[in-house]
Amino acid sequence: MERKLTFILAADIVGYSSQTEVDEDAALSKLRQMREIVDPILQKFDGRIFNTAGDSVLAEFPDPLSALQSAVEFQRSVASRNKENDAFLQLRVGINLGYVSVEGDNLLGEGVNVAARLESFCLPGGIAISRNFYDLVHNKTDIEFDDVGVQTIKNTKVHVFDAIFMPSQERRKTSKTKRRVILMSMSLSIVIFAGILLLVLYNPTELQNFFQKQGTQKAQTPSARPYDSLGFLQLENKSGFVRYDNVSQKVSEYIFHNLGDSTSLTIDAYFREKPLTEVLKNLNDSGTHDLKFLIYGYLTERINDYKLEIRIHDLLNNNEKGKFSLYVESGNLDSLSDHLVQNMRDNIRAILRSRSRRDQIMTMDGQFIDLKKN
Repeated sequence: MERKLTFILAADIVGYSSQTEVDEDAALSKLRQMREIVDPILQKFDGRIFNTAGDSVLAEFPDPLSALQSAVEFQRSVASRNKENDAFLQLRVGINLGYVSVEGDNLLGEGVNVAARLESFCLPGGIAISRNFYDLVHNKTDIEFDDVGVQTIKNTKVHVFDAIFMPSQERRKTSKTKRRVILMSMSLSIVIFAGILLLVLYNPTELQNFFQKQGTQKAQTPSARPYDSLGFLQLENKSGFVRYDNVSQKVSEYIFHNLGDSTSLTIDAYFREKPLTEVLKNLNDSGTHDLKFLIYGYLTERINDYKLEIRIHDLLNNNEKGKFSLYVESGNLDSLSDHLVQNMRDNIRAILRSRSRRDQIMTMDGQFIDLKKN
């Protein structure tokens, strides 16, 4: 069997399987719309579709930039389409450079498998690429990339990079900027250390005065970011009905994209559809992450509303830091608003600062009212 090194793109529709169980006609309509967008763009960039299964598309390309440009173009086309269409459509895309086995018109092997795993890890509406692929394209395009690190996806370790090509992915840019600030801080620390060394050699008395001054300032200046680096685990559907998996995914992705802000909360990792015990074990075993807390929780359907039970796990001390509940009236899930994430921020801040939290319900006009406690 022939083997070759090639560029593989894998794409599929976010939430397709769940929607098929609820409304198969609507799901099939989305699949047709996806192919109407994707197929001409793949052909434009000399991509060859070699396999399709359900909502997934697998294609190979003759060069890396063609693969990347095609992915960016059809993600932008989908985003533009969503502005003019009530039926919301989102795709995930993974791209890899790897060896494959040729079987007729089909391609098999590790190169294809890694592309599929990258697609499953990718953020909705985004593009995730492997390290091998990144090394070939990062200095040949204006697109920015965020190093997500080595991830274990379905028992396969992959070094993942996110392509940053639209303003909606500002979170990744913020993460990249943060690392640059850290590097600048390290450089400044080296300069300060060199200055201290000179003081030690030439003026010990001035050195003593310097440390006394720094000690006084430290005592007077509180920490501005005492609870940086949080992870978010997709909310678990506790309603007992598979059809609400899509609701849980939609709410989770909305919260994840909007919860972080630039002043107090930074959401640095998103874990999809994994049991809490597995995520905690993986984080504990890795020992390389810098997360301090993990936000997780449950979505439960009630008669007239949904209950969002949010919990915060302290990863350093391996215990629960606190929890709170929000009750969102059913109609509000179709138009999630900033009110939801703002109230989550307030409650999370209160817990991390060891203050009391509030149980609240979101009304149809988008306002929250406190629930009386028995």
